[in-house]
Amino acid sequence: MNKNIIKYLLTLAAAAVVGGGCNVDDYNTEYLDGFDKHPAITDVQTIKYTMTAADYSTVASNETNKAIAKAKGPDAEAALEAVGKSKYFSELAPADIYLPALLADKFDYYLDNGSTITVTYSQGTETPEVITRIMNSTPYTLVGDDYLEAWPDGTVKFFTPSKPADQYLPNILNTRIETPAAGDMAMVTYTYYNGEPDDTASAMNAVPATRADEALTVTPIGTIVDRLKAGATTDVFTAEGNVIGIYAQGLLIQDETGTICVYIGRDYGRTEFSLGDKIRVTGTTQMRFDAPQFNNTGIELALVAARTGNTEFKFPETTTITKDNIPTKLNYNVSGTEYAPFTYLSVTGTVIQSGNFFNLQVEGAADDAFKASLTNPFESLQFSEDLADKKVTITGYINTINTGSKYFGLICTSIAEDGQTPQTVLGVAASKAGTYTSRGVVVDTYARGFIINDGTANMLVYQNTLPTADIGDIVEVSGETEIRYSMSQFKQGVTVTKVGTVADIDAVRPAVATATGEELDAYIGAPYYRYVKYSGMLTTNSGGYYEIRSIEGAANAFGSIKYAFDEQNVQMARLKDKQVIVTGYLIGSNASTGEVSTMMLSISSATQYDTEMRFALYEYDGSAWAPATEATYLQPNDYKAMGLSSYFFTDNQPADAYLPTYLTLHYPYAQAEEVINCAYFLGSVTDVSGDQYTYDGTQWIKTESTEMLDGPFQKANGKWSFNPSMTIVLHPTVNTDVAKTYYQAGVDWVKNNKDNKYLNGTNTEYYSGCAAGYYNLNWRINTLPWYYWKLVEGEDSVKVYEDWKSDDVTLKKAAFLAFYTEIEKRFGEVMGGALSTLHSDIKMIPGVDIIYTVQAYLYTQHHTDKELTHAFEFKLVANGKFEYVRMYALDPSFELMQDKYFQ
Repeated sequence: MNKNIIKYLLTLAAAAVVGGGCNVDDYNTEYLDGFDKHPAITDVQTIKYTMTAADYSTVASNETNKAIAKAKGPDAEAALEAVGKSKYFSELAPADIYLPALLADKFDYYLDNGSTITVTYSQGTETPEVITRIMNSTPYTLVGDDYLEAWPDGTVKFFTPSKPADQYLPNILNTRIETPAAGDMAMVTYTYYNGEPDDTASAMNAVPATRADEALTVTPIGTIVDRLKAGATTDVFTAEGNVIGIYAQGLLIQDETGTICVYIGRDYGRTEFSLGDKIRVTGTTQMRFDAPQFNNTGIELALVAARTGNTEFKFPETTTITKDNIPTKLNYNVSGTEYAPFTYLSVTGTVIQSGNFFNLQVEGAADDAFKASLTNPFESLQFSEDLADKKVTITGYINTINTGSKYFGLICTSIAEDGQTPQTVLGVAASKAGTYTSRGVVVDTYARGFIINDGTANMLVYQNTLPTADIGDIVEVSGETEIRYSMSQFKQGVTVTKVGTVADIDAVRPAVATATGEELDAYIGAPYYRYVKYSGMLTTNSGGYYEIRSIEGAANAFGSIKYAFDEQNVQMARLKDKQVIVTGYLIGSNASTGEVSTMMLSISSATQYDTEMRFALYEYDGSAWAPATEATYLQPNDYKAMGLSSYFFTDNQPADAYLPTYLTLHYPYAQAEEVINCAYFLGSVTDVSGDQYTYDGTQWIKTESTEMLDGPFQKANGKWSFNPSMTIVLHPTVNTDVAKTYYQAGVDWVKNNKDNKYLNGTNTEYYSGCAAGYYNLNWRINTLPWYYWKLVEGEDSVKVYEDWKSDDVTLKKAAFLAFYTEIEKRFGEVMGGALSTLHSDIKMIPGVDIIYTVQAYLYTQHHTDKELTHAFEFKLVANGKFEYVRMYALDPSFELMQDKYFQ
């Protein structure tokens, strides 16, 4: 039987129930307009979601929401910001306005139009005035210079019994918090030592200050070269240029006017710069073997701008050396076999070892011809005795020609044995995503991989598991790279092979640089791999991850320790809430939060004294700051006594679960009706919150200032908006748990309200056709057991069943209509009861019709494709009570009546 017949009869039945006198054409026109002939099944879901504490912060920081609040004015901006702190919506920051942006971020990538999300969220009610001021208080953490109030020489950065915090904090807050108003509060974090420093000069392992650069005159490199060619010697110049080549004792820099070698020296043997970086060099200069260079004596180098991950680095075009064009002379006017300094050459020949030196006899050249000589290659290149007498190809910059010994020196960039593809130096691999084979020395590790350096760049090898290499290993890495947040890394799944070990890791890692707060602020916007140490307070965030806060001089930056090893976590647990010095590699940043990601190499206390972190709550009276008297506040030791690793977290360590016990212990003599206001940190020392409690004579009871509400939001035309009506999709193959829940509720309603003879097992009923086990409505007139109809309904039902089997078309049509009219009415009754059970908490909204639409698949003998076919509407008529309204078809193949079906 054609499914169009079923469509026709179903629409007739719907017309009879809903409107009585409407015809099929009118019904189809009204309810099927706009449906495609073959509609695609999309991912339309009905789900519930409960907001987390982090979600409120996300709502407050969302750029779309901030733009909405800005358009509404300063009060709305302040109210939106407060949502992130208070963890609830308010009258000035309502959920229906600001929740859609959160839902778009979380669910747009897989939920389609028609989906409904019921969000459980916290709505602010009447909050005690003092609690509002606590939650709006300014968190302030003292940094190094703040302690100058107590220790003018700057050597001690903590308070002591002789230098108590309350003696200095009022003036510190007065200078640090701008334009406070009467009643404003500040939650202060500071460092305290329960003793006195014996020797202030040695009290701190202070991070040395960085000297500000003096005014320097930058000379173009071409001008320096011209001066040297003219005979100038040991003149001091300052030049700026991009690094185009690096070797074990120096590097090459180039500006638009020329190129010069920067000789760092045998005692240095390493550099913190990478190919493509722009650097500044100051020092004496000379011509060496007709090539210009900065000398290593008294040389000063500084980074001007690091190469970012979206800037590609390429070596120059290569000049291939043969027996006929071997370099014999350096000259700035190149002709014949004369070469300009720093020409980029490729040489193929046989390796000749001479002591610790390795030279190349050019293929086909005479024995007494000039030979290529490697100029101090990096150990990571693995140019070893294994290559002696082998044929290799070397590529690099020519930097010297010794006419006496007949060697031309090359600053080597690659070495490849005959027939092999040369490895790619990291300076090139790090500049563009691709597939590479590179070698480098492992300079640092964490619990997800390691960093390698080959002298030309640092690069992260992300393995997403414990590293397969140790610090000091020389490894070959082959695989795909990617640029993430301007940082290059080898992706998970690359091949890592150990090929050697360096003798001294300190000869590979540069001297550790002290990163100031200002430098870390700048790093946020332009991250690059950097070996540093910096100082701040070790704490944890809402996820329990370690962070370095209160970095002196940093306006926004804070350190985030990434994937520490277990033993490092144990060490950090001992140092938590203390001033520390962290050493390691910076491996990225988050510009929106100020996070500076750090692969930690070591951590130590910043002082020899056993200091501790303390908190203090202060209030401004209109003219001065003083300790707050309206509230109590928790100290770090209070959180530790509760068994917490850090502070309260709304989701898994809520303040409600701990504060009643805290108040009982701290106020054992409280009398009935006594009120205490509590201030505390929620997740981190940047998020202040508070609650009010009243003692009822037996226990402490929280003054509730919020209520939990359910807000339904629906997606239409690609946008989420508040909509108390809901579409519930009971798909037979997608998200079947939802279908099972609603159909089972229908089965249970029949069990509780109708004759149990309609039940077939525990998950199917034949009163209206709910089949929870099959996620559909079973409306098959040919297989729906007719004897249930006979038992309960009597002879009329038996006649309908028999008429349906008749060859008489008139009887058959009437039977169809009677059956589907009856079963639709029954399903309206059953699903109305199921909705009233599953959504008993839904409340009427004055002036708003709340319609719940149930989309379902009708399984009939003529429609067995597992797709959504029909929708049923139910209206909320009282709190938690639904009544059936109508049915309409979703499948356009049901639109037409085919008379030939009955012929």
